[in-house]
Amino acid sequence: SNATNAESFVILPVYGALVTLQYGLTAAPASQPRNILFGQAIGMSIGMAISKAAGLELWLRQSLSAAVAVGCMSKLGTIHPPAGALAIIFSAG
Repeated sequence: SNATNAESFVILPVYGALVTLQYGLTAAPASQPRNILFGQAIGMSIGMAISKAAGLELWLRQSLSAAVAVGCMSKLGTIHPPAGALAIIFSAG
């Protein structure tokens, strides 16, 4: 039960940023459904994959996950800023 609360506490700020974009900047490209869905999936997947990398320090995993996630989102045209934060959170392990 405490683990569940701690996990929710870590992920909720990312969704706070998502809601701000969704309702405050509805016309912005980062707020479009395609960017939200693909951006979150990319950020989460990269963060989880990098968290499994053995031998990397926490600061390196977090930096690398943010850089790779932003690069992938850029290349795919699905930039979504909260997804970069999600990659950092998930890479922490």
